[in-house]
Amino acid sequence: MREIKVKNFRKFCGTRGSGKKFWEMVLKDVCNKEDRVILDFEGVVSATPSFLDEAIIKPIIDKELDPRKIKMINFNFSLEEKLKRAASFRGAGNLEIKEGVFSVSQDRSR
Repeated sequence: MREIKVKNFRKFCGTRGSGKKFWEMVLKDVCNKEDRVILDFEGVVSATPSFLDEAIIKPIIDKELDPRKIKMINFNFSLEEKLKRAASFRGAGNLEIKEGVFSVSQDRSR
């Protein structure tokens, strides 16, 4: 298990480009090597749906990231809502976050 402090990458997680870099430069490699990854959002000032989409949601939808490997800590309701918005944008039917663990399923109705 490995813990990643998101603030060490960026405290203002605001752009689609920075989300893509976070996935490619940080999260992708770790997720391929570890059975479990903790994303610690302590100290992150803001995270936009665009960042969260590229960093987490898109890799899950594209089946590059197993959502069961990810646990988030030190996140709040606002972050949870932004994750849901990002998943909705991608056409994900369900995004459930329970105790920092989430799952996403593709919405086939579109």
